[in-house]
Amino acid sequence: MDKISTKRIKVTSECNQDCIFCDSNVGSDPALYSMRRVESQILERNGLTRLNITGGEPTICSNLGEYIKLAKKAGYRDIAMLTNGNRFSEKKYASQIKKSGLTEAIISVYHYDSGISDALSKVKGSFQQKLKGIDNLINLGIEVTVNIVIFSGNYKAIPKLVRFLHSTFGIKLFAFSFLEPNCSKVAAKPDLIPDLEKSMAYLAKAAEYCKKNKLKYFIPYNGAIPPCIFKINKLKTIKPEKIAGTDFDSSRHYYSVCRNCADRKYCSGILKEYSAECLDILRSKRTK
Repeated sequence: MDKISTKRIKVTSECNQDCIFCDSNVGSDPALYSMRRVESQILERNGLTRLNITGGEPTICSNLGEYIKLAKKAGYRDIAMLTNGNRFSEKKYASQIKKSGLTEAIISVYHYDSGISDALSKVKGSFQQKLKGIDNLINLGIEVTVNIVIFSGNYKAIPKLVRFLHSTFGIKLFAFSFLEPNCSKVAAKPDLIPDLEKSMAYLAKAAEYCKKNKLKYFIPYNGAIPPCIFKINKLKTIKPEKIAGTDFDSSRHYYSVCRNCADRKYCSGILKEYSAECLDILRSKRTK
């Protein structure tokens, strides 16, 4: 855990979607994403070999191709990007980014139903663009990992979504994470936060499908939900890691039940928005 494994940079705060649980399009200082600043961050490699590019939506950044070329020249072996995938529906653009040196696209997909998906992104036709983008990336030989954020509006759909993406595109890598509540949209609509116990049951079904079909899935160690909750539900998280450039929310706390936890050394604590349910789960385990 003491060794940093990945460099993470944000190239824009703007996005071509307006998802119901994301603040990407809320204004921030443009100077934070000036070309000089971003290039300086890329060149501060410090021996790291993996770079994660995030936003906002990175594909709307006009300098994205140049940043990827610079990263490749600087010595990063793995250059990944967290994206909604919509712009990759354009074959020419997808090919250009491939030539720049992108090795992996981590594409966020929230539902298998096009109407629901478009309603979540608030962009009509975005789901079909996303699917076309996935197809183009796979055909170009770029590794595709599907990122599924779990919230109240999609947790029941997770197993079917995994089956759909696997059967349609042969996707073999999935990342599951729970909704991070540290944004104004979630604060205004706290009902977006999923029921933890019910969500875990559906996530377990998706994980079982992955295991049965020899697919890989990843659950972050220090995501919105602490690792102990996944362990109770017999779900594995990835090993704890440090990421240079991460922006974890500070509203995490430790409680009395955390005192003797085996994960206490590496765990970042429990987010206040999930604390009541997490503590109920942990205390019920103690009484069994």
